[in-house]
Amino acid sequence: LPILFLFKTKISDYFKYSIKLNSFFDNYVNFRYKIVHKIKKKEYNMLEKLVKMFTKENGDEK
Repeated sequence: LPILFLFKTKISDYFKYSIKLNSFFDNYVNFRYKIVHKIKKKEYNMLEKLVKMFTKENGDEK
């Protein structure tokens, strides 16, 4: 019986630990995704501005 009890506590500790680890990784991934998403959005806005400038210049030439 004591061995089984020890085994049970070990398993529960392991699950607690794995849950903490998983939530940490989830937070990390979400954080990374948000940063990358923001950077992508900024890059996209800059590209859009460049395209608008380019089309304006071409429009002036025509």
